[in-house]
Amino acid sequence: MSHLSKQFPIRDRGRRRVLHAVDDVSFALRSGETVALVGGSGSGSGSGKSRIARMLARLTVPTGGRSVHSGQ
Repeated sequence: MSHLSKQFPIRDRGRRRVLHAVDDVSFALRSGETVALVGGSGSGSGSGKSRIARMLARLTVPTGGRSVHSGQ
């Protein structure tokens, strides 16, 4: 994952805004490694852990950056 971002257009009190769900996240996963993604929860705004997992699983398309999957 390289410089991933995910944004959503929202309306707040009648105004259009952009919600930055994930902003410039980069990491590498290698065979045989275990990785933990940790962050706050319960605040109502979240920290993007589930959104990153959804992009990793290709269930959500990133707004920016790229996800490179090797064939191994």
